Amino acid sequence: MNKRTHFSIILTCLLYISKITIAQDFHLSHYDANPLYINPALTGMNVSEDWGLRINANFREQGGNSFSSANTTMAAGLDKILNAKFSLGGFVIDNKSMYGIHNTINMMLSGSYKIIHDKLDGNSPHNLSVGLQLGFLYKSINPADFTYDAQYSASSVDVFDNNLPSGENYSRENLFRIDANLGIFYRYYNKDKKLSPFGGFSIYHLTQPNESYTGEISRTPMRFVLHGGCYYYVNNELTIMPQLLYMNQAKSSELNAEVLGFYKITDTDYQPMAGVSWRNKDAMVFHVGLKYKNNIFRISYDSHISYLKYYTNGSAGLELSVIYTISKKVKSHF
Repeated sequence: MNKRTHFSIILTCLLYISKITIAQDFHLSHYDANPLYINPALTGMNVSEDWGLRINANFREQGGNSFSSANTTMAAGLDKILNAKFSLGGFVIDNKSMYGIHNTINMMLSGSYKIIHDKLDGNSPHNLSVGLQLGFLYKSINPADFTYDAQYSASSVDVFDNNLPSGENYSRENLFRIDANLGIFYRYYNKDKKLSPFGGFSIYHLTQPNESYTGEISRTPMRFVLHGGCYYYVNNELTIMPQLLYMNQAKSSELNAEVLGFYKITDTDYQPMAGVSWRNKDAMVFHVGLKYKNNIFRISYDSHISYLKYYTNGSAGLELSVIYTISKKVKSHF
């Protein structure tokens, strides 16, 4: 039985399970490198105030051993400060599962409004913003690439014969739905303090779009995201950033604890970075990268700590991300 047939059987099982459960969103190990996917209120946050433009991109390859490259996620986004109060941006995420048999594209326009702004409110160290996203969710599936139990054939080389009738009926093979997200974010920054905490809360899929391919009602559950952390400026060279992410969607939840460290090379704008993440009952993630001014280049490797390690040789995924900021004036702090 070839690996594509393996995945077809697995995905078919997941589709049957989806009749009694509800699907969840996919995740990124570099979630902070795609800020608009975590919180709409992060639109324009940490971007230089002089008409700054921030561009971000992620590529994630999930799987290991014979499962390598079966699941890929590509994401890109940008955001720009319009004025002291408003910022505008957007993102698109393309997730391909089982060698592209199942595909999900989420494209959103994002905007934020600063309720409290450090430059307009008496140089206050407090920043508070709210954000809203509107866009669409597109999903497609190719049932012809599935393998069903009704297609079992002892005489076939792969045990299953795709030329046999499957006995399954799909009312449609693609979906296009309107989607909306909402969030709030707070940060504290005082150049005279060593600690700079931040945190936010957001809700995704406010419209709860129907994602069924069979004509039934199967609504995408809302995803609740709670995230926070703190910059700790140890000295002029070393910055440590612990952060925490918690997501809940239907009966599924994810807890991610992470610590990143940045070390500034003397008399340069270069800061090598390294860190480690722990995703509860899933994986350990090891990060390395380089920060140059407000630009960050990063790579990570996921290693399973769950039962999945027996199917993937311990390898869970490889991820790359880039954050590139264009501005007339670049601030020295992150």
